[in-house]
Amino acid sequence: MEFIGKINQISSYLIIFIVSLLTVLRLYIGNFFPYWYLLTNQLDELLLINNAHLGQYFANWNIHSLSKTISYSLFLKFVNVIGLPYGFVLSLVWILGGILIVYAVYNYLTKNKIILALIYLFIIFLPCGMDLFISGRVYRNAAIAPFLILFLSSLFIFMNKVISEDSSNRSLLIWGILLGIIFTFNYYLKEDGVGILILFLASIFLVLILNLGPVVKNKSFNVKKYYKIIVISIIPIFIFVGCTFAYSEVNHEKFGVYDINTRTEGELGEFFHNLLLIDDKNNSDIYWVTYSTIDKAWNASPTLQSRPDLFNNWVHSGWAQGNLKENKLNGDTNAWSLRDALAASGLYADEKSTSDFFHKVNAELNDAFKNGDLNKSDKIFISKYAVGRSVGEIFDLKDLFFLLLKTSILYKDLGRDIQKCNVDIMLPSLTFGENNQVKDVESFLHMNIFTKSEYSQDNFEWNFAKASIHFYQLISIIFI
Repeated sequence: MEFIGKINQISSYLIIFIVSLLTVLRLYIGNFFPYWYLLTNQLDELLLINNAHLGQYFANWNIHSLSKTISYSLFLKFVNVIGLPYGFVLSLVWILGGILIVYAVYNYLTKNKIILALIYLFIIFLPCGMDLFISGRVYRNAAIAPFLILFLSSLFIFMNKVISEDSSNRSLLIWGILLGIIFTFNYYLKEDGVGILILFLASIFLVLILNLGPVVKNKSFNVKKYYKIIVISIIPIFIFVGCTFAYSEVNHEKFGVYDINTRTEGELGEFFHNLLLIDDKNNSDIYWVTYSTIDKAWNASPTLQSRPDLFNNWVHSGWAQGNLKENKLNGDTNAWSLRDALAASGLYADEKSTSDFFHKVNAELNDAFKNGDLNKSDKIFISKYAVGRSVGEIFDLKDLFFLLLKTSILYKDLGRDIQKCNVDIMLPSLTFGENNQVKDVESFLHMNIFTKSEYSQDNFEWNFAKASIHFYQLISIIFI
């Protein structure tokens, strides 16, 4: 028995050593990974990086200040403040996610050391965290997966602690607050957080239902205890609501509107939704809003008709190469071109005046829908900011669904080398001004930005990442 005990002890030390060694390797890979961003993209990477300079962000408003939510910019600011490299901190988030998953599995599923070690290593080396075009791009997409893992693991832990009979009030309070903060960050990482919100609220509701077990089984029911469970269960919701209220108040104080963002929310967001609602045979799942849709909206709104300059600036914008009728814009691109058209027409001097203008427009469009001047689409709108689809079109999405499922399960298309994409677009040669811009970003995030001239096939970190991705692809095929 003593011999078996020593063997178990040695195996435990060996597991700890291997896990520690691979954790250090993960940090090293993450720290020296070839990070990059689109130097000319003012509305994605550069917008969120510039917003991370919070002093400038709040002091110097521009037409895109409230076009995206702020979570990723806050993460970048956190990186700047603590003084650690961006890639190192991002890797720490992955590692923390792995630790939380292991904590949840250890406490509620299994205590097998080998299984726990494999789960941890599986999480920290996930392909989406090693891919050049997801994690390598200094953009919010890199943060979605690791922070989602943090949310799901903390949600699972919190639910089990609430259901458990032996969890202390202090422990429940701490995990409730943590869950609320992590969820709020995830929700405002992008503008389409409705899916994660439904999961969050449904999970809280499920916890409350499960605690009604004694009632269902006709056993004694402690009403006082159930009230306590209700209070504890809604702590994360209170945190989310409180953070949202604070976020809204800050925006009102600094920008004049309570909206979290004015691209998908507020009066401007509502206007774009009204455009999507207009029945127009020229629109499609590719071209959401066409010239004819805009023309119909103008004919239905006296307020819009009073500003022919806005119409001309919008349909003749550079986004559509000066002619929207001939050069349709896909997806939500017209929402971005509208902001520039408003600025060119002198209608975007501040958020408040723009909101007031579109408040009148939306009221007129709503009246037009009611009295029949505008025909409303009968399609189903899952999101207010996305194109509607008929039942048949929804079923036609099955091919896309299975493609995404294949990508998720088999890690298809991950691990692509830079040469297989448009290198001149992805990693352009630097002009003098762009070189200074890159240096500013590198200084702010304590990191090295990868440029075209620096790219090499001999990069160890990227070659290791590709090898790990190919390994995941191989084992996914074997097990599936």
